[in-house]
This record gives sequence, structure tokens and C-alpha cells, in this order.
Amino acid sequence: FPVTIGQVYRNPANEVLNVDYALPIGTSNARMVLYSISGQIVDTFQIQGDATNTAQFDVSRLSAGIYTASLEVDGLSIGNQRIAVAH
Repeated sequence: FPVTIGQVYRNPANEVLNVDYALPIGTSNARMVLYSISGQIVDTFQIQGDATNTAQFDVSRLSAGIYTASLEVDGLSIGNQRIAVAH
């Protein structure tokens, strides 16, 4: 069962950003991180290895611009999706 970052929807996002991911059951120490274009962490969503799920970020408070959603397991980036926030 592969570790993957999947579909990102409402892209561009204005209030809520959903990021699909898949992790093997039992995976621990995993998180979805939202980075600004300058590489600063703006939000983190701790996740568990329990099949396919969705991380949901509230982006209503973020400035309009480009961000990166990154799936990280044990401190290693597994995959990234570029997203836009527009208000």
C-alpha cells in the first residue's frame, strides 16, 4: 500500500482546502504540512495510517498566494501539491 498525497480540492481555495492522502495502516509519526511560498510552516495536520483520508485546512485567515501542501512521514517529505489561496 503506497504512501501518497492525492487530490487537492478547491484549488484555488478561499475558505477550506482538502488534501487527500493514503498511508498504510499502522503508520505513525505522519503529518500534512502547509507551507508558504517562502518555506514557512503555516499549518500542520497530524494524521494516522488508517487507509485513505482527507486533511482539511482552514485557509480563510491566510493571505492570498501560493502555498505547498506536503505529506511528511518520519520527518521525510513523501509528496507535495502546490495550491493557491484566493479571497
